Amino acid sequence: MSLTASMWTSVSGLLVHGEKMNVVGNNISNVNTVGFKGARMDFEDFVSQYIGTAAGVGQVGRGVSVGIVMNDYSQGSFESSTENTDIAVSGNGFFCVVPKNSNTKFYTRAGNFRFDKDGFLVDPHGYVLQGWEIDNKARSLASSSAPTASQGTSIKGTGVPVNVVLETFSCPPKHTNNMRLDINLDSGPGNDKNLNEDYPFFSMLQNWNATPNALGEITPLGSDSYAYASTMEVFDEGGQAHKITIYFDRVEQTLNTNIDGAKTNEIYWEYVVTMDPAEDVRNFGNPPTPAGAVPAQYKGLLMSGTLTFNSSGQIKDMTAYVPTSQNMGDMNAWVEAPLSNNGYPVFAPNFSGRDGASDAWNAARTQINREADGFLIELNLGMRSKATTWSGNAPATLAGWTSPTGSAKPYKVNNGTTPGTVIAGVNPGNADIRGVVTVIDPATGMGRLVYEQASTTLTAPGTLPTPPVGQVYLDSAGTLVDPLATNPAGTYYLYEQKAAADGVLTGEALDSGYVYAQQKATAAGYTTNLMFLGSDGNFYGQDPATGIWSQFSSNTGAGPVTTPVTIPSGVTVSSIADTNKPVASQRGVASGTPVPRYDSTGTPIPGTQTRVYTGMGTNSEVLANASTSYTNNTGNNFYERSRGQDGYTYGELRYVTVSQDGILSGSYSNGVTLELYQIVLYDFPSKQNLRREGGNLFTETRESGVVVSGAPNTGSFGTTHSNAIEQSNVDLAREFVQMITTQRGFQANSKSITTVDTMLETVIQMKR
Repeated sequence: MSLTASMWTSVSGLLVHGEKMNVVGNNISNVNTVGFKGARMDFEDFVSQYIGTAAGVGQVGRGVSVGIVMNDYSQGSFESSTENTDIAVSGNGFFCVVPKNSNTKFYTRAGNFRFDKDGFLVDPHGYVLQGWEIDNKARSLASSSAPTASQGTSIKGTGVPVNVVLETFSCPPKHTNNMRLDINLDSGPGNDKNLNEDYPFFSMLQNWNATPNALGEITPLGSDSYAYASTMEVFDEGGQAHKITIYFDRVEQTLNTNIDGAKTNEIYWEYVVTMDPAEDVRNFGNPPTPAGAVPAQYKGLLMSGTLTFNSSGQIKDMTAYVPTSQNMGDMNAWVEAPLSNNGYPVFAPNFSGRDGASDAWNAARTQINREADGFLIELNLGMRSKATTWSGNAPATLAGWTSPTGSAKPYKVNNGTTPGTVIAGVNPGNADIRGVVTVIDPATGMGRLVYEQASTTLTAPGTLPTPPVGQVYLDSAGTLVDPLATNPAGTYYLYEQKAAADGVLTGEALDSGYVYAQQKATAAGYTTNLMFLGSDGNFYGQDPATGIWSQFSSNTGAGPVTTPVTIPSGVTVSSIADTNKPVASQRGVASGTPVPRYDSTGTPIPGTQTRVYTGMGTNSEVLANASTSYTNNTGNNFYERSRGQDGYTYGELRYVTVSQDGILSGSYSNGVTLELYQIVLYDFPSKQNLRREGGNLFTETRESGVVVSGAPNTGSFGTTHSNAIEQSNVDLAREFVQMITTQRGFQANSKSITTVDTMLETVIQMKR
């Protein structure tokens, strides 16, 4: 081995320690560089040469070389910042920035971003940060096969990553698509304020009247016509504010209603969704026509339905109906509301009067109206349908709620004033005839009767003679009198209304406001007609087949007058309406259809199918913030826990923020905060093989592996922090130690060279 070789071995030591000092110096020089990642140099022995030894062959090293320069990707410390667009990453992941009009991707941990004059979020080089765009456009509510469930992840952006750019620093208005109300309805007594005996579940809808009075004032429902109301401000597509009011009224079993299927452990409420009638410009004509405009009486009506709560006050079911034509007085015009792809019922307010957008359904009633989609509003009271369909139990239209099905249903009795009122001025034989009505026993087909004495005391139910004959009335002694001894066809009979003790119409109140006639049609049944006692003491009845009125004797056995008569002047149904009310009600035979009652003109009045129906049924899903109906001891049993809607008006950008999930949100002057972009993070299987490009930038290489992307706070990716800058991860203490050891190594190698030089000098002196 030559001394020269020893010198070059030491020279290699000088060279690598000099390079290491370069690495240490670079680290130290970047100790305050934003997002800088330090490095370290590792040495390795260079080469070994074989030499002869007493033991055989041995190896002697020939110096040192650079083994690898290792990048340090450990977390740097955070420095607080006053800029919301300064973003630091805690954990794994790089930002991606792209030069404008280029596809070259650079990766960095330096998060000092700013918006440029064109609205791009750029780094100091003008390279644009990449992120997923979040869609804030009016969303479609069109039904699909399954509701849109919460993603349950931090990923909100969609599509491929794009330049993060604010094309405008303003917020365009957005139509309200969803309104949410979490409310408690007091389940205590006395909250059934609005009663329509024919439509107990839709009383407010039936009694709604938005026709202006003589002063131009509109009061569709008086304050005593509902239990509670909640008003929410929503927005149309132009950003104009409108008020949506939801009225609530409890539905209770009363003497005037008989709700089939009602359960004592359930609580029922009706609700109606309305807008300001003065702002209602809906037109169901397509294209709009004068005939398609909503009549003044029904303006403002948007949706009607029912809510069912269990005995604990928790919601268990709901129904919802919307109008399909301007004729909202026709219950056939109200159909089950379409369900959105989120499973909520929707209604169409059509604030701006868009053509064809007043009906929530399409013409075929098979899907949401595409012309109204984007301008519909979901109603979220804390329940939705998981299958985006109704249970199929409730009728398709509101008219179905009053259509008898199966066995006959009792018809309601109402004298228009106060139940049990004595009819004054009707005195055949000096006796009052009060609320006269015949009821047919569904089991036997025979009539049952009860009568009210002059003292208004109810007696036990009477028995209808077989066959029934004559005109029955009370004489001055309060005795029931049947003056006819025969049973001629076409004879009219008067009977009093049954009492609760009869058992046929159990629970019905005695209503003394009607005079009622029954004509014998066949041996098995009866037909209802209008009959009244005139002020001249005669009975007048109308033939159901011909409509001809006939006169009957009130106290003889002469039978009916078969020749048509002219009712004397002053003796008319309308003129004696105060003493002889319209026909009351009757129960039909079990297999038949109940006979309708008649009004003062002889027109049949529909009966009432008062039945509890399920709407969503087993498809329903109760949400965490669901409405309830219970009573507590605080004295404040009606209250709104929370409310909200997703529409807004125009606004100017005030500032932006970035969440831990990388969501870049803009806050606007209209009070709205919109999620605009989601920043994308990138990572590599081998970060050590990334190429440093200067300017805190890296590029991928073949050796770095295929890049993977994801949202912050998902998977192995770190979180993002606004108003923070990640500093250099260089540790000065460590670097100074490295500097000392490197210096000593360099010095030692230089000493080796000087020593070898001395040895060479000795060799040269040997010649002298």
